[in-house]
Amino acid sequence: METRMWQHLKTSKNVLWDFYYIYEQRWAHIYMDQLMELTGKTERQISDILQKYRALDHQQGIRVPIQKYTPTQTYYLKKAYRESRYAGRDKTTYLVQKTRLLRNQNFFQISTWFSKQRSDEALKISSTGSFDLKMEKSTAEYFSIANVLSDTFKY
Repeated sequence: METRMWQHLKTSKNVLWDFYYIYEQRWAHIYMDQLMELTGKTERQISDILQKYRALDHQQGIRVPIQKYTPTQTYYLKKAYRESRYAGRDKTTYLVQKTRLLRNQNFFQISTWFSKQRSDEALKISSTGSFDLKMEKSTAEYFSIANVLSDTFKY
């Protein structure tokens, strides 16, 4: 499917329209390099055009699926979260480079992801009174009694 999509887009007169409407690709972060090469547009221009398409859909009552993170993005975000539950400027800059999230929205996307993780973690703790067994082992290990009481614990 993906190969067919790129073959079609290489000959398309309106690459971004086809990408969005024919192939239902609502977010470009995974394919940004290929789209910049095909269209000759900057990352910002492509993001703005796709945002206009999403806004038109929204006006017509069409729900645009939430942006999903790629496995690579999720890996780096979770790894950084295990190190610290908050993303400072240096960590955010590092994550922007590693995840290739949209440059004009990356700080917002990363801080929102961290905030949602903290919220989900708090809900799991409050609903069970203790850590849920479904939490990642590394998170549970991080908040283990031994780790919390150690001299090297960072909160």
